[in-house]
Amino acid sequence: MVLLDGLDEVANDENRRRVSYWVERQISQYPENDFVITSRPHGYQAAPINGATVLQTRRFDDEQVLRFINGWYSAIERISTGADNVAVRMRAQEGADDLLRRLRSMPTLYELTANPLLLTMVANVHRFRGALPASRVDLYRDICEVMLWRRQEAKNIVLQFPGDSTEGALRRLAYEMMIRNVRDLSLAEASALLRPLLARFPGLVRVELFVESITSCGILIERERGLYSFAHQTFQEYLSAVYIRDKGIADALQHAVNDTWWRETILLYTARNNADHIVRACLESGTATALALAFDCSEQATELDPSLRRELDSLLDRAFSDESASEMRHLMARVFVTRKLRGTVKLSSGARICVHPVSKAMYRLFAADLADGAHARRPDDPSYDTDTDMDKPALGVRAEDALALVTWINALSGDPTYRLPTNDDIRDITAGKIGTLLPRHVWLQPKDGRPVLCVRGNARETNFLPKDDLSRRLRADIFESLGWHFQAALARTAAAAGCVDQNLRAVVIEHFSRSTDPERAFDKLLGLASLIASESSKTIAPFERPLGVMLRNASGDGYIGSKLPFIGKTFNTDPYEAINLNHDRVSAAIINYIAQSTERTGRRRRVRSDISHPLVMDFNDEYGMNLALRQIMGHAYSEAMSKAWIHACTGRSRDRRSLYLTAICTDVMRRAKIDHDLHFPLPEEMLRLVRAASDNLVRRAASNGWPRATLQHFLPAIEGIFLRHERLDASLARLVRVTAVLLSIESKLTNGFREEAAAFLQVAAAVTRLEDRLCSEERPDEAIILAVDR
Repeated sequence: MVLLDGLDEVANDENRRRVSYWVERQISQYPENDFVITSRPHGYQAAPINGATVLQTRRFDDEQVLRFINGWYSAIERISTGADNVAVRMRAQEGADDLLRRLRSMPTLYELTANPLLLTMVANVHRFRGALPASRVDLYRDICEVMLWRRQEAKNIVLQFPGDSTEGALRRLAYEMMIRNVRDLSLAEASALLRPLLARFPGLVRVELFVESITSCGILIERERGLYSFAHQTFQEYLSAVYIRDKGIADALQHAVNDTWWRETILLYTARNNADHIVRACLESGTATALALAFDCSEQATELDPSLRRELDSLLDRAFSDESASEMRHLMARVFVTRKLRGTVKLSSGARICVHPVSKAMYRLFAADLADGAHARRPDDPSYDTDTDMDKPALGVRAEDALALVTWINALSGDPTYRLPTNDDIRDITAGKIGTLLPRHVWLQPKDGRPVLCVRGNARETNFLPKDDLSRRLRADIFESLGWHFQAALARTAAAAGCVDQNLRAVVIEHFSRSTDPERAFDKLLGLASLIASESSKTIAPFERPLGVMLRNASGDGYIGSKLPFIGKTFNTDPYEAINLNHDRVSAAIINYIAQSTERTGRRRRVRSDISHPLVMDFNDEYGMNLALRQIMGHAYSEAMSKAWIHACTGRSRDRRSLYLTAICTDVMRRAKIDHDLHFPLPEEMLRLVRAASDNLVRRAASNGWPRATLQHFLPAIEGIFLRHERLDASLARLVRVTAVLLSIESKLTNGFREEAAAFLQVAAAVTRLEDRLCSEERPDEAIILAVDR
């Protein structure tokens, strides 16, 4: 292996190209050898080597930071003690653990730890001080002092140049670079600035020797041959702030409150000095950039006039008030965006990511700004309204709102570069540094238009429901919806009784519509159905006695028994024909009578609200007096009910209710054919699809009144749920899910509308997922983290 280091250090471009050509010849002449050439990027780009595989040094990731710190402390302790034993290794591990713990608690240091050189500086400060300073300005001060002279003094190394004087020269250099709006200076430019300052040093000091000295410390680096810059932009800004303070020229900063180039320098200055004149200049400017700077200064300033703090607080109060003008709200929203989204860290991909989730304050401004009466964007976190700490993250945010907030932020900033992070972005922010500050659940950039959630580091699609989940939930719904089945069975039993005698029909309706216990009434209703359907009951005589006893025991008032002597018609109808739900002689009058009889008293109204709902059956008589039950209940439910009726009436088990519900469930599940996992779009798109499916179903199923009647209630219900006009609970979720599945079956029965059937199943899946979110004991805690492509 042949190692060639520092191609960029060759003096000029022509000579560098000659070296590259020579390297190419060596590679050609000795192809079995491996050649490794190092260079800074700009130096290599001027003299590339043909056929070379180019690799670029990446920033440290968390694992590398961990390995570096452990290795650095281990090496330092061995070198300083000249030993390698258990005590030395323990001391090294303690130091490394302490530094890592402090870094995890200070996410603003992320940029420094990702850079090997700067991480070395942080480690030096930590080892020298035994801790890390609490603020950025103190950390930068300590880094400069430790790197320039404190470390050498501690080792009794004679300094070539006085440390404080060296830093003074660097402050002047940094300020001049800020004034010129540059990050690099040539050696000639640096010499011109430094020469007058070095003349104050004792003895004759050569500029080149001084530059070499400070570059060896690491604060100043030779980025390219003869081109110098600070190891990190932050040092240039910090040293400029100190220079401005020392020279008393802070007035110049007042004119730079709208210049983002000076923002960090201003903040570093106000962190240790009176900020009145800066904040006042920001308020007078009134721009989003200046006001954002004013709020930042007020949070960290050493001194600030209380009246200025009150004025800033007043601005916030006005923005959050309901009477706030849209212009003020937009302005303060831009201030929030400008402030809160600056705290980004750079990822290995080159993108940046915000270290803090979107706060409640920013989310409230977003929700207020987009409040148009059509959508309520309140997060699902129960503590959203009760917890008044506006700096906390907004949790329980839905996917559609996370996407809408990104669009809103990009519109406010006028720079459409913000987005939700990818799963790779989140992995790049590992737990070693700021990952511990991230919420458990973070919304990710949609994949193929589908929202994705990062759940404890793993990406998971949210608008998705496994087929088994929906099938299991639907089965439970059918068994738990006794009220619906009771109301339908009551109508069916009354119709069958009417085939025997109209008086018997009236008795059935009057008795069971007065029942206050749907479970007991349902069992007795199926017992009555069994008697009516019994093939041995060919006349009313053997039929009358057991029926009268059962009804008399149920009512306790003898009313129904007194009606039985008037029944004299022979039961001469085929029982299986009598219980067929498609029987044309069933009239809407029976159904209307049931509805009226259940509303006679307050207690009966309560019973009715528990045992029926218009989304499954509409008991009004607006469609005429002779509608078949299938026109009121739909093909899907009525045919399932017909089979369940026969099954319950002819089965051997005494638990007729279980037989009936099992048969209903089996038939509905068979017809629903939930044989694939369900993906569903965001609410607005899903509502559009369901409206189109509803229009097609109503148009093609003109002979069946149930879809039209049901959809009149169903569409407003799902709009209320998905647009958040109505809070979803378990009861409403069960109702919508069963109705959606029945509408799906109805669509397939009507000319095989498979696309429409799929749309209704998507509603059932979406409601199920939303029910899991809102009705479980675990609080929804999805948060929004923003990434920036810059």
